[in-house]
Parts: sequence; structure tokens; C-alpha cells
Amino acid sequence: MFLKLKIHSKILIGLVILVLFLIIAYLILLQPNPHNNSQYRNFMRLRIIRSLESSLELYFNDHNKYPSKLEELVPVYSGKIEPLPVLNIKKPACRLDEPYQYSVINDGKDYNISFCLPEKDKDYLPGYHILSSQGIK
Repeated sequence: MFLKLKIHSKILIGLVILVLFLIIAYLILLQPNPHNNSQYRNFMRLRIIRSLESSLELYFNDHNKYPSKLEELVPVYSGKIEPLPVLNIKKPACRLDEPYQYSVINDGKDYNISFCLPEKDKDYLPGYHILSSQGIK
């Protein structure tokens, strides 16, 4: 009886390990490919924009205004100011090398970052968008 329980528990452990391995392999295969995936380009652009948004909010909480230049975020609020990835697609909704544009408005009480998404995203259409303290429009 003890031998049967030991064999069954080894089989169960083996099955659990196999299932975990399959789940991890599936997740790895679903990782976006930066070389040929338009969703990955949108993901990277939105990740950079969202990172700037977080850094700007932290700065605002400490200074009660937004910085006049993004460089003021470095090194306390952001490690570096990342450029948007250059697009490499046919018929883009925006210029291939267009960076985002940052401006402070309302005497430092708000800001705008204009940027472009090359492809339709689950939340955003392709084209130009503006991030402000109210979110992305």
C-alpha cells in the first residue's frame, strides 16, 4: 500500500512538473517578436509613454508642477528618457522616425505628450494621440 502511494505521488509530481513546463513554454512562445510584430511596436511605444507618465506624476507630487523639460526627470524620477522605437513598416500612420513631443501647459499644472501609434491597438486606433495628466486621448 505504501509503495502504491509512493508511485502515485511520483506520477502526480511528474504530471504537475510537465504541466508547469508546458505553461512556461506556451508563455515564452507568445512573447512578442520585436522584429516583425506590429503589436510589439505599439507595446514598446506605449510602455515608454506610460513610463514617462509615471515619472511625470512623481515629479508633480514632489514639486506641485510638471518639469519644463523631460530631462529634469533624470536621474531621480527616471533612469533615462527613452526615445520611441523607429518604425519599420509599410504605409505607417505616422512618420517613420517621429519622436514624441513634450510641452508644459497651464503654468506647469498640466502637460501634453504627443505621439503616434503605427497600428491599431486594443485600446487605441492608429495615428496621433496625446497623453496628459488626464490620460491618453
